[in-house]
This record gives sequence, C-alpha cells and structure tokens, in this order.
Amino acid sequence: MSNSTDVPSLLFFVIINSLMLILIVIGVIFGLIVIILISTHKNNHTVPNSLSCNSCSGGLFYFCVYTVFIIYEYLPEKYRTNPLLCQLQGYMYSVSCCAVTYSYLVQATNRLFYALFYKYRFLLSSKSACILIVIHWSLSFILPFPIIFLNGYQYQIESQICILTTKQFPTAMYGVAAFFFVPLSSVIGIYTIILHNACQRTKRYASRAIRKRHHATVYSRRSSRDLKVIRHTVILIGILTVGGTPYCILIILDVLNAASPEWYLLVTLFITFSVMADMIVIFAYNKSCINIIYKPFKYEPSLNSLSQEQLKEKPNSLISSAYC
Repeated sequence: MSNSTDVPSLLFFVIINSLMLILIVIGVIFGLIVIILISTHKNNHTVPNSLSCNSCSGGLFYFCVYTVFIIYEYLPEKYRTNPLLCQLQGYMYSVSCCAVTYSYLVQATNRLFYALFYKYRFLLSSKSACILIVIHWSLSFILPFPIIFLNGYQYQIESQICILTTKQFPTAMYGVAAFFFVPLSSVIGIYTIILHNACQRTKRYASRAIRKRHHATVYSRRSSRDLKVIRHTVILIGILTVGGTPYCILIILDVLNAASPEWYLLVTLFITFSVMADMIVIFAYNKSCINIIYKPFKYEPSLNSLSQEQLKEKPNSLISSAYC
C-alpha cells in the first residue's frame, strides 16, 4: 500500500475526472428533463411531481458544486489551498450531499402521508409539500455548518479538493451520521411502516377476494402497487448505500493508516454515480414524464383514415378503437 500522503498519478486524475464529467452530463440531462417536463405541463403540477423536481434540484446543485471542484483541480495550488475558499467549497459540497440524501427522506415522508394519513387532507396538500421542501433545504444548510468550527473541511492532497476529510475521525463520523445514516435509517423505517400497513391491508382484501369478484380486482391492483413500493424501496436504499458505503470504508482505512491515495477520488466517484443514478430513477419512475415523451409516438387512428371496407367489416370494433 502507498502512504496516505502520496498523490495518485496524473493519468488516474484524468480518467476519474473524465468519468465524473460523463456522470455529471448524464445526471444533468435527466434532471433537467424531469424539471422541464413537469413545470411546462400544468396537468403534472401535483405534490409527488413537485417533490420529484425538488430531488432533481438537489442533484443539479450537487453537479454544479462538483463541476467547480473539477475546475479548481487545474488551478494553481495557492487558489486550491486558500483557507477561506477551501472552507466554502467543503461546506457547499456537504450541503449538496445533504440536499440529495434528505430529498429521499422528503419523498418517503410524503408517501407515508398518502399511505397512512390520507384522511388528513392538509398533509396531502401543496402547502404541506412546501413545508417539507423548506425543512429539507434548511437541514441541508444547517447540518454541515458546525463542521466549519471543527476544522473538518480540509484540502486533501490525494484528491486535490476541499472536502469533509476522513482523516479527522470525530468530524468524519458526524458527517456520516448526519448526512448518511440518519436519512438512510429514516427512509428504511418509513418504508417498513408503509409496507407493514400494505401487507395488513392486503390480507384483509385477500379474504374478501375469495367471496367477491370486485374485491378480487381491488386486491390485484393493491398487490401490484405494493410490489412497486417494495421495488422502489430497494432501489432507493441501494442508491444510498452505493453512495455512502465507500466513504465509511475510507474512514476505517484512515484509522488503520491503510488507505491508498486512489481511494479518496474513488469515494467522490461513487457519490457522483449514486446522484446520477438517482436522477435516472426519478425519471424512469415518473409516469407523467414517460407519458409526455411517448405521447407523440402513440398512433390513434381516426375514422377518416379508415376505408369504407374496414368500416363495413368490423364497424363496432373499429369505432371503439378509434375513440379509445
């Protein structure tokens, strides 16, 4: 193993930064697509879509911050190691990470409102969503702030960026707990409650489905929706784990004085990858965006385009298909 004070090769920096830029471009494209499609179509101005836009805004904020990091890596060392700029960069990077991770918690909280507290109409309103968004961004800026006074944001020569260093165990553990474990455990807890409630509800409908055909249809729909919730939960937890686990491993390696210099850049690469994956998942699971994109490619034949022979052969079926 190399000493932790060694610097990775220039080729390694170029490769990692190139991958970073690719991930950033992909993430920005998907994030902007979601925001533009939802904001330009009034029918899509719903609470879940608003929270999806909020999550995309957090991702775009992260990409902007890290793009500045990449630019700073190629500036003279006196600019990269400037104490004031270094503290500002490290703080803003932590804010962007909080904005991404806590956006998961905001969406999970909103799903909890719809699943368990749907009788309280205020919790499902746009005002409630605005309150969640304000709390989300307030926490994102407040939680990383105390680290400034603990000298936690330092210039890492291995990665040549100013970041919450893993070489100071107390501040690094505070960052892991506040930025990673709290939102992750909260998301897992909320979705566990939602799934438990869904399972109990499914059992009730299953017993009724045996007696009535109508309840069988409802049971099938609810089962399908519960499976989607489970799948979405697994994906969210997977994305958070991919982003946060390498940083936790690096803290342990630093304690053991066994971290290679390449680890420091790979940690930020995994975080950036998880943010990019989040943008793609938000787009892929947003039916409003998917429907808008596929709408021009859907062919709906009109009666004028049908021949007289076709109308005579199957008038009922053709007319019904023309107006579906």
